[in-house]
Amino acid sequence: MSAEKKPTPEVYMTLKELGMELSPAAAEALAAWKATLRTDQTFEREYLGMPMLPTNRELRLEELAQTYHDRCDAFDKAAEAVPCVGERYRRCSDNAYRVLYEIRDTANSEGFHTSEVLAAIHDTKERRRHRTQ
Repeated sequence: MSAEKKPTPEVYMTLKELGMELSPAAAEALAAWKATLRTDQTFEREYLGMPMLPTNRELRLEELAQTYHDRCDAFDKAAEAVPCVGERYRRCSDNAYRVLYEIRDTANSEGFHTSEVLAAIHDTKERRRHRTQ
C-alpha cells in the first residue's frame, strides 16, 4: 500500500500570502455566491433539490415572532381611539419591550439566540407590511 500523498503547505496559502488579489468583479461574484448560500442547511436542501420546506426550528421562530406581533397589536388596539402619542406612546413602547423580553427569554430557553429571534420578528413585520400593501 502506498501512503497517500499529503498536500504541500502552498495549497493552504491565501491569495494575499501569495501576493495576489481578486479582481473587483471576482470579489463581487464571490460575495453574491456566499449570500446565496445563507446557511449550510439551506445550501444542502438546494443542492439536493429538496423542497424548501421550513424546518421545525424555523416554524417555531416564526410562531414566536407572530406571538410578539399579535400581543403588541392587541395592546395597541385596546385604546385605538387615543392616538399613540405622549404617555400612550410610552405605554405602547413599554409593552413592546416587555413582550420582547418574554419572547426572548422563552426562545433562549428553547436554544435560540437572541439575534435569531430579532431577525424573525423583523422578517415577520416585513411580510405583514407587504400583505397590507
